[in-house]
Amino acid sequence: MNVQDVLAKLISFPTVSDHDCRPLIQWVSSSLQAIGAHVDIIDGDVAGKASLWARLGPAVDGGIVFSGHIDVVPVDNQAWSKPPFAMTVENDRFYGRGACDMKGFVACVLSVVASVDASKLTKPIYIALTYNEEVNMAGAKHLVSWLHDKKVRPDWVWVGEPTELNGVTAHKGTGN
Repeated sequence: MNVQDVLAKLISFPTVSDHDCRPLIQWVSSSLQAIGAHVDIIDGDVAGKASLWARLGPAVDGGIVFSGHIDVVPVDNQAWSKPPFAMTVENDRFYGRGACDMKGFVACVLSVVASVDASKLTKPIYIALTYNEEVNMAGAKHLVSWLHDKKVRPDWVWVGEPTELNGVTAHKGTGN
């Protein structure tokens, strides 16, 4: 999967926090299943919402989780000079709602894992996609609750959230 094509597809889903996000989740699920991933779609706490949990490689302890959210903030009453839900490429820059926060990270992860030979992995690669990060973190809370009984024990979690363009190696959490 070409990262630019994946990003354009992700941006095309208008996953504003108060909208249905299932079409994007279903598209990602189908894309990951096509490369051999085991995928679970976890129904959200309200209609139209869902998170995704996917695993490439063996079902053993360890591995890494690449985590991101797929919702975006509204575009209403904003002066967009380019269409927010269609990617525009201009001067080697990508424009569209979520291109940086955080569909860009999700596109990078999906593109990279598409080239991984899962049969050669000794530790799993997980992908966690959640909803409503922009408003109340409901998707992440719901996914963590769902995962609690699964006893998943990764070595690392990489959250691709842009943090003022600085790498952060640990975070105190939000207390929620």
